[in-house]
Amino acid sequence: MTARNLCRILLLAAVFSGTARGQWRAETYNLQPGWNAIYTFIDASHEPIDQILPESSGITEVWRWQPERTDDRQLANPGEPVTGIEWGYWRRNQPHQSTFDKLLPNYGYLVFLSGSTPRTLSVTGKAVMPDVRWRSDGLHLVGFPVAAGANGPAFSSYMDGSGFALGQGEIFDYVGGPLVNAVNPRSIPSGSRIQRNKAYWIKTSGYSRFNGPIRIELSSGDEIHYGPAGHTYRMVLTNLSGSPRTVEIFSLPSAPAPSGQTPIAGQLSLLAKVDAGTEETPLGAGRALEIPPGGTSMVQLVLDRSALEGPVGSLSASLLRVSVLQSGLRTQDVYFPATAVKSSLAGLWVGEAEVSGVSSVVVRYRRDAEGNTLFDDDTGKPLVEEDLTTPGASGVLPATTEPYTLKLIVHVDSSGRATLLSHIYSGRLSGAPSENPFGLTRFEAALDPSHLATAARLSAAHLPLDTALEFSGRAFAPGGSLSGGPLVLAHNSPVNPFLHAYHPDHDNLDARFSQELPPGRESFNVSRTFSLALDASPPEGVPGSWGNTLLTGKYEERIHGVYKQTLRVDGVFALRKVSDIDSLHTP
Repeated sequence: MTARNLCRILLLAAVFSGTARGQWRAETYNLQPGWNAIYTFIDASHEPIDQILPESSGITEVWRWQPERTDDRQLANPGEPVTGIEWGYWRRNQPHQSTFDKLLPNYGYLVFLSGSTPRTLSVTGKAVMPDVRWRSDGLHLVGFPVAAGANGPAFSSYMDGSGFALGQGEIFDYVGGPLVNAVNPRSIPSGSRIQRNKAYWIKTSGYSRFNGPIRIELSSGDEIHYGPAGHTYRMVLTNLSGSPRTVEIFSLPSAPAPSGQTPIAGQLSLLAKVDAGTEETPLGAGRALEIPPGGTSMVQLVLDRSALEGPVGSLSASLLRVSVLQSGLRTQDVYFPATAVKSSLAGLWVGEAEVSGVSSVVVRYRRDAEGNTLFDDDTGKPLVEEDLTTPGASGVLPATTEPYTLKLIVHVDSSGRATLLSHIYSGRLSGAPSENPFGLTRFEAALDPSHLATAARLSAAHLPLDTALEFSGRAFAPGGSLSGGPLVLAHNSPVNPFLHAYHPDHDNLDARFSQELPPGRESFNVSRTFSLALDASPPEGVPGSWGNTLLTGKYEERIHGVYKQTLRVDGVFALRKVSDIDSLHTP
């Protein structure tokens, strides 16, 4: 199929998208006895905090810094939390003395660990895009999405490009133990290394949304939701620092969903296209790119919907990891979710078959110098010069000089049964409930007479009127094969090609024009059988919507009755899903 014709087919209908949620990651928190400060890059609100942090964890008290809630006080020095709208608090076994019971993402928390033994706490939640909350006054309890490990980046280098003059500000770090000024928290220099999942008090002025040297922006929201139909998202990466940065992008599997949450059917198959390039790189192996100081790169994240696993409605998910390398060290390390829902193929599909091969019936006979046909002396039959007749079982048909197109209208019901239609109406149905008045029907009489002006009709002129040819099987899916027919055009049909309204030898009447003749005397029944072999994988250059709202494959048709031999045609087809309505209304 030519690129021009494929594009024409793809533009037959709009693509609709939806959303879905659910992908998981475990984060680790290293705690010392006494007060610790942590920052959450996961949403663990699926369970109450006393289940996320069970009694065996040793945590008895948690305070949450809520900088978006302001009052008249300005926090000048970190110390013991005080009751106020900027603080929320939770105490074990004291629900009436607690103001929250969920562990929310992108907040700084003060956590009290009882006992005398350090602990490592692992918490599973939904991955979220980092969103550090800065205020233009006082102190900020913030954390940064740096790579895990002790050898993290220094505050001074990581904050390059933030606009904050850290050399004139202060940074405070919690080390465990009781809350004692200058001891816990303690002041640390800007050359200190940042640790993942720790929160720090930073004293500086000026509002900002800075959370790392590479700013990540998505085309819609702060998560990637392909939903049941979407297939492309855009991600823009901007280097806010004063030095070149290497960025690596990976697609990782989601952790298993916790009990009671939507299970994950499988990982997304994602491809990345960078800037104006055409190369599509699978993200399972990662994609690296260089971004100069102040530079921007645009990455298209293309989903292969045909690779989605599980039954209809299943949720697939991946974690997108964007890592920043500087001087060979991994510094910024961001995880955020990407999800997709496997949708049903039921609904209305419209497209075209492009026929480019037709079986030949041409036989060339020998002729003399005067152009007379020569005959065999023994048999009396004409002598054959060249027989171009296509064998009945031939796999390759002679190519046409120019391809021609046939419109295809296919409806698939909820059971997977596909029907080839000559026409379809879409509009407000007569007698339909007001909350769902629109539908699909083969009959104009089923439409609301007062809204005919807003109804639409699609027709396939090459099919007889009122055709509704059911394909065999339930194979309308990638890799499936459909066959239908014969579709018979009666010898006396007004549109039969053998009939002629003004020629007495083509009217199907005897010499006296009184008796109708049977098939085969002046005209013949014409029958057509159809075959659609759907591609098992997307052809090269076809967008990520393939397998969900776009299907392609090979088209074949056999025509009997027009000629003494069965004629065959073949080509390719493309179908776009234009409606999710899985039933046809009958008046």
